[in-house]
Amino acid sequence: MFKTRRLRAPIILLAAIAAVAAPVNCHRPADQPGRTLALGNGKPPIIFIPGILGSRLVNRLNGETVWPDSNGDDLALPISSPVLAENKDDLIATEVLEDAKVRAFIPKVSVYGPLLKNLELYGGYRRGDFASPQPSGAADTFYVFPYDWRRDIVESARALGCAIEDLKRRLGRPDLRFDIVAHSMGGLIARYYAMYGGRDVLYDQRPCPDWSGARNLGRIVMIGAPNAGSMNAFRVLLRGYSATDAARRSSSLLRKIKRKLPMARVSARVVFTAPAIYQLLPPQGYARFFDENLQPLPVALYEVETWRRYNWSAAFNPRLRQRELERLVKDLGPFAGQAESLRRHNERERFLLVALWRAAAFQNALAIPAPLPANLRFIIIGGDCASTLDGAVIITGIEPRTTFRPSDFSGENGLKRKVAELIFNPGDGIITRRSLLGHPLGAQSPVPTAMRSTPVETVFFCRSHNGLLADAAAQNYLLMALLSSQQ
Repeated sequence: MFKTRRLRAPIILLAAIAAVAAPVNCHRPADQPGRTLALGNGKPPIIFIPGILGSRLVNRLNGETVWPDSNGDDLALPISSPVLAENKDDLIATEVLEDAKVRAFIPKVSVYGPLLKNLELYGGYRRGDFASPQPSGAADTFYVFPYDWRRDIVESARALGCAIEDLKRRLGRPDLRFDIVAHSMGGLIARYYAMYGGRDVLYDQRPCPDWSGARNLGRIVMIGAPNAGSMNAFRVLLRGYSATDAARRSSSLLRKIKRKLPMARVSARVVFTAPAIYQLLPPQGYARFFDENLQPLPVALYEVETWRRYNWSAAFNPRLRQRELERLVKDLGPFAGQAESLRRHNERERFLLVALWRAAAFQNALAIPAPLPANLRFIIIGGDCASTLDGAVIITGIEPRTTFRPSDFSGENGLKRKVAELIFNPGDGIITRRSLLGHPLGAQSPVPTAMRSTPVETVFFCRSHNGLLADAAAQNYLLMALLSSQQ
């Protein structure tokens, strides 16, 4: 049974677990063996999965923290191999970020600390350790799952599966099931793991979910999950990432200060190397593009030729390439510099081809409409009061330009207002409401027939993407959902 809740008005729930995809004949999986702890024997354990940027990245060779303390260039992944999993560096995820320091004389800004503290103070959970769980760690315990958020999401889902199996072995509980609380991209990791377990199905022509990960799960609570992608991810691929801008959208404290965060900016060249960013793009058909006359513009988002035509990303941005060429010529000389510039350009183009292909395959794998096993329940928490980027305007010409800002349009205020109405929609400032719910555009029925008995419920709060993590009402709802008895 689908349940949707809203503090101000009712909404129609569209399944976040099914999006646009070619029909696949997938049957309901058999009920998985195992049992969930009854409340009388303790609460089921929780695994918390942060979103992108939410795990500390450390250089395993020297112990130096690279994210969030160092400069953005250290975050670039190698892109030489067409097999993305082979493009590794020395960074590892060590812990979930609970707060971040702005400046020495400015207080820390909370990230995931409030949510985790509420689990302890008001939920009656204690913090556990994957590597050395307590004997009582099979109940009333939460575990945090840090991961390298730059890497392919399927890799992270497989790492989650390995961590779960290892933890069950350490606890001596092969029948144990976990509740998952996931923020932002963490929700996609949880979805993929539930549907496919540790399998990489992106090379399958028609993947069919077997819900092999669901045998280890009871509930999945997704907070601000981009179930239909995010145009903010597209903007980041073109413009780079600014921690200052992101924090100002989410924190009243940072809106009042003008100093930059230590990690002020990650360049578009560095963001380009992270496969996960591409997998956060909207699925084909969800992305909204308009031409300079503000007419809908059909765009094949997952084709390299499209990125070449519009000068998108570090692969085709002429200004980025020119600056790189000038540096290489200065360092290596004219001939060697030009040869190295061409080599890097070809390498980026090959990488982009693979990254876009896997991103499209990832979205298709998540979009397969398939009934859930009876033991699995989804709970979706989001925000829908903020104006959230949901489109872009492409201005064609000798040098095409893509803009995400109504202020780029001169003239009467009415024109800027029309642009804003086209490229922004309600959301939490990062994820739109329609992405959270995974709306298939033009669908006659919001919920596929096979899923109409699936236990999914949704609630919206008037909070930002990160504000949901500390909002009292949202946290009360989260605890209520976790503490409620499970069928």
